[in-house]
Amino acid sequence: MKTNFANSSHSAAFRAALTWTPKSPPVLHLILTDEPDILTRKDAQGNTILHFLVAGGNATAFRELFDGGLLTRSNGGSGGEMRTWNWRGDTVHHEATMFGRVIVVEIIMERERELVSERNAMGGMPLYSAAANGEREVFNLLKVAATREELLRKDDGCTILHAAIMGEHYSLAMEIVESFPNLAGALDKNGNTALNMLASKQG
Repeated sequence: MKTNFANSSHSAAFRAALTWTPKSPPVLHLILTDEPDILTRKDAQGNTILHFLVAGGNATAFRELFDGGLLTRSNGGSGGEMRTWNWRGDTVHHEATMFGRVIVVEIIMERERELVSERNAMGGMPLYSAAANGEREVFNLLKVAATREELLRKDDGCTILHAAIMGEHYSLAMEIVESFPNLAGALDKNGNTALNMLASKQG
């Protein structure tokens, strides 16, 4: 991931976050006191500091940001650093899921569990991202929170089973059928089941 910050405070916050040391939290606290929106600002490619931390798998930094009160709790509403989309339209939780950052996902589930139902720009929730990218460990971590049918689908009707098959993650797809057997007959907006999709791939 590349970065290009025009603002000097933003650059300083970025350096403190990505070269994480014991000095990083007080530096960030000082910067955020003057400019509280630093963590939601985007670089020229549309990424926030938190997206970079997640992509790099820096779970220590993530936990310390929470523990130090430097992340704003979303309280189930809109806004907050954790709900900001990057250039792909993904939140931090989606990004952590996509890259298989298990410990970061665990931290998010501990502190902001409601974000499991947050949709990205494509209408998918983190569980869908896990299925689409074949991240089995993250998927199994998130599926315990999938207590509602809408958590298993994107806005276009595609389910987590569709996602696993489209990504050719067939062993995960089998696990999904075992855990959520009703998805075998679920239709997307075009009237296709995931099994129809599988047949077309094999045909």
